[in-house]
Amino acid sequence: MDSSNKKLLSAVHFICKQMGSEPEKLGLVKLHKILWYTDVWSFRHTGMSMTGGHYIRMPYGPCLQELTATLKTLKSQGKVFENEGEYFGYEQRQMIGKGTPDTSLLTDREVRLLEDFIKDVCESHTAASISEKSHKDRVWQIAADGEAIPLEATLVRFIPPDPESIREAKQELGIA
Repeated sequence: MDSSNKKLLSAVHFICKQMGSEPEKLGLVKLHKILWYTDVWSFRHTGMSMTGGHYIRMPYGPCLQELTATLKTLKSQGKVFENEGEYFGYEQRQMIGKGTPDTSLLTDREVRLLEDFIKDVCESHTAASISEKSHKDRVWQIAADGEAIPLEATLVRFIPPDPESIREAKQELGIA
């Protein structure tokens, strides 16, 4: 297993362990979003994804392609177990971390970043509200379901043209 996969394993184990006392606040949707926002922030500020993961557009927002395999590995290692629960009347797959996560591959800044996004996503959102928030990301809006969302696309700023630019373009095209 390469170091980026080990880092992803560490990050997921860390997230699941952090929320172990309140597993109802961390289902799969929120786990995907914590990883998404952490990787986007990391990419925008360092040019590199923290986890090395790849994201695709899914109906509930950006999803980490490697998360299923990562959780399977963590479960087989006895570091995470899954609980079927209910939260706000919805069935929920809760991931609960066991043991002490190995954060040696994570920098102090990455640990703080994970803690910040865990707090924001798990304390301030339901699965529905964090999905809705992720649907406002332009990169999610322009991708088709199942399509890859490269982190490089998050660097693009979609700024609507000003009225003067629209007028000039119409004149140039002869449609003004």
